[in-house]
Amino acid sequence: MIKEVLIPNERVAVLIGKRGETKKKISKLCHVNLKIDGNLVSIEGDPIDVIKAESIIYAIGRGFSPKNSLKLLDEDFFIDTVELPRNKKTLERIRARIIGTDGYVKKYIENSTNTTISVYGKTACVIGRDTDDAVEAIKMIVKGSRLNTVFKFLKKRKEEKVI
Repeated sequence: MIKEVLIPNERVAVLIGKRGETKKKISKLCHVNLKIDGNLVSIEGDPIDVIKAESIIYAIGRGFSPKNSLKLLDEDFFIDTVELPRNKKTLERIRARIIGTDGYVKKYIENSTNTTISVYGKTACVIGRDTDDAVEAIKMIVKGSRLNTVFKFLKKRKEEKVI
């Protein structure tokens, strides 16, 4: 099976890594052959291996570090994407709200949900075993909910899961 994935030009160097180490690591761990032509990545291998590699490459393309992207090798980990508004002014405001001052909001969501978040371009992506609460918190922020309301939602969900 061959699958092609487009990633942003500025993320190609991250995918390749120093001396090609990241590309080699993904190829080896996923048992696939990767070819990079500009920002087009071709993945060749068995279907399940190609799908794993595709999700890792997608994550790198969406702003995650290779280390965090490789969490997707574990079949219990998933990546979810929340599309952000296309209007430039609105997009900047929403991205700033999701990240928060000194990354506070993003860190709060990550710590409350045991996930990793990347806000890149016109998306906010979440990697974790259970991404539902983090995705819901981001959607609440996008819809304009007050941050205090989002924090209360996360606290309540965390308490419900402990019980």
